[in-house]
Amino acid sequence: MALGAAYASYRHGRDFALQFGADHTTAAIWPLIVDGLLMIATVELWKPADHEHAGGRWAAWLAFVFGISLSLCANIGLHT
Repeated sequence: MALGAAYASYRHGRDFALQFGADHTTAAIWPLIVDGLLMIATVELWKPADHEHAGGRWAAWLAFVFGISLSLCANIGLHT
C-alpha cells in the first residue's frame, strides 16, 4: 500500500510541476524535494526534545509546515 501511495504522490507532484511550466527534469525531481523535505522534518520531530537544540526543532516545524503547504498548493492547483 505504501508503494502505491508513494507512486501516486510522485505522479501527482510531477504532473503539477509540468502543468505549471516546469521542464521535464525539474518536474521529475519536484515531488522528491517536497516529500524529502517532509520526511526529514518528520524524522527530526520524532526525536526526543533536546532543550539545548531548540532552534533545530523550530526549523523542523518550519520545514514541516512549508512542505505541507507546498503539497496542499499542488493539490489545489492541479484540481482547479
